[in-house]
Amino acid sequence: MRSLVASQLQSTDARKVFPCFDEPAMKATFTVSITHDASYTALSNMPVRTVQCVEECTRRRAWFGNMVTMKWWSDLWLNEGFASTLMYFAMDHEFPEWNVLEIVVVEDMFPVMVKDALVTSHPVSPNIEHPDEIAESFDQISYNKGMAILRMLETFLGKEGFRLGLQAMNYTVNISSIMDTWTRQMGYPVIHVRRQDGFYILEQERFLMDTPTAEDTPSKVPIPEENSSGWILGNLDYGGFYRVNYELDMWGQLGRQLNEEHSVFSLANRAGLIGDAFNLARASRVDYGLAFNMTTYLAHEDNYVPWKAFLDCIDFIQGMLSKTSAYVLLQKYIGNLVSPVIKKIGMVDGGNLPQITRSL
Repeated sequence: MRSLVASQLQSTDARKVFPCFDEPAMKATFTVSITHDASYTALSNMPVRTVQCVEECTRRRAWFGNMVTMKWWSDLWLNEGFASTLMYFAMDHEFPEWNVLEIVVVEDMFPVMVKDALVTSHPVSPNIEHPDEIAESFDQISYNKGMAILRMLETFLGKEGFRLGLQAMNYTVNISSIMDTWTRQMGYPVIHVRRQDGFYILEQERFLMDTPTAEDTPSKVPIPEENSSGWILGNLDYGGFYRVNYELDMWGQLGRQLNEEHSVFSLANRAGLIGDAFNLARASRVDYGLAFNMTTYLAHEDNYVPWKAFLDCIDFIQGMLSKTSAYVLLQKYIGNLVSPVIKKIGMVDGGNLPQITRSL
């Protein structure tokens, strides 16, 4: 039998072990000595001996935690958000066939967008005045939303602009005027897109799940992109942390394009159309029939990302209908979508994956 004892001193437990000022803005070099039985082994800051992506994540967290420490716990999201963001960038660079940046949308962004659409949410950068409040910041908002808004910043600045910003090299864009609206207030906006007299009108308001009215959120977002086929698409590659709602005929055009040739849209946008439609329906902004119309094309979709978006959205509906006669119809609909996909790709217990995945 082997035993392991580990310490975790974040955020304010170091002061309980030895006299110190364990606050982010205060640093000191010190030596720790541990007295232990000779039959045991003591390790401090043990290097990670595992797969490459975990090592990459560990190095980035250590760098942002030790070298670029936030001044106070209110900005914990900078450490965790940057670590996750750069980890995903590194993984995408090494294994572009994994579609990591698209998977992040459905695995990390969509779940936290549901949480952040509640009145019980909190800002990414909250006002922390007491040590007891620090632990409350170690949550999905700080980690996943922090990563998502940094991803949005990289989308806005471009890869090179983002890199220069990290290096603090003569960058003249006023980032604070943009990002303060995302870090210092809770929630996120829904952008309403409509046509009027040959122009597109964009309006925004805070998106909330649990209230019929919403307050204005002066967040700064990019404009949609128009296609020669007649439809217009907002939030290109789902790079922004917001939802988009269209007029009914615009939703119809997007749905028809999905059925005619869904690959015109990126994986992230296919997932985004499904996620936005169902969450807008859940918030009583659109009809559920419209949301389901965005999923009929899934019978021809063989990628995980849009399916993940659909199955997560449908999970809420299954819970609501589980004791009604409509539940059988819902299961039949899902089966009709899944069946042709299974016939196309088959089901095998195995396959060839890179060594890094097999190690996981």
